[in-house]
Amino acid sequence: MMFPPTHPLTRQDALQCLEYAHLAVQCRDLKAFTELLQNFSNRIGATHTACFLGPIQAPMRADRILAMNISYPDSWLELYGKRRYFEIDPVFRRNFSNFGLQHWGDTYLEHPPDPSFLALADDFGLKRGFSFGLRDRLGCEGSLFSFSGDEVDQDPRTGAILQWVLPHLHAAMCALRPQDGQDPSRILLSDREKEVLKWVGMGKTSWEISQILKISERTVNFHVGNLMEKLDVVNRTQAVAIAMRLGLLDLG
Repeated sequence: MMFPPTHPLTRQDALQCLEYAHLAVQCRDLKAFTELLQNFSNRIGATHTACFLGPIQAPMRADRILAMNISYPDSWLELYGKRRYFEIDPVFRRNFSNFGLQHWGDTYLEHPPDPSFLALADDFGLKRGFSFGLRDRLGCEGSLFSFSGDEVDQDPRTGAILQWVLPHLHAAMCALRPQDGQDPSRILLSDREKEVLKWVGMGKTSWEISQILKISERTVNFHVGNLMEKLDVVNRTQAVAIAMRLGLLDLG
């Protein structure tokens, strides 16, 4: 299993994260994905959840984005789009420029939003939460997952869970659009790349893999780079998520 380097997860947390990864691989339709995302939202104490996938340069164009509202207030999303709040929302803007995990409170401190926007969000019960996004290797398309709620824990453990599970949910959401899917029969991995991928999936560092396979750490990083290019991802966590979805990796 692959977790952030300093994750504070318990063994039970790790097993549940792995279960979510397997469930994400099994998603074949919108209903299954919605149920999985709702279940995960409950797991982290979120009462409002939504996710988006679309081109980075124009992420809010309705004809080019997959938007899935799990439990956000519909009236808030209507206002958000109508008033073009995505142009002033620091969380949204930061996601599609830097990607990764962000806690709203930290982002608001660094980039204070318009007070009227913050007050209105608070009226809808959207005062605190986490957002997480990923982009494809070419930087053309990106996702945004947002979780809000008074019970959302603001601690490293919740952050670690999000960082491990959400790349798998991102891969599942991408697979809901057939035109964006990858044909696993066209992804040819060498035997060595398969070995490296297996150990990456088990959470091993490049140095650890080099010791296991009796090759240099530089060679391991070379194979990891090739894997990320072939799978069209930007980091190891995404590589594991995509490989599992395509049936190229089994961590069971």
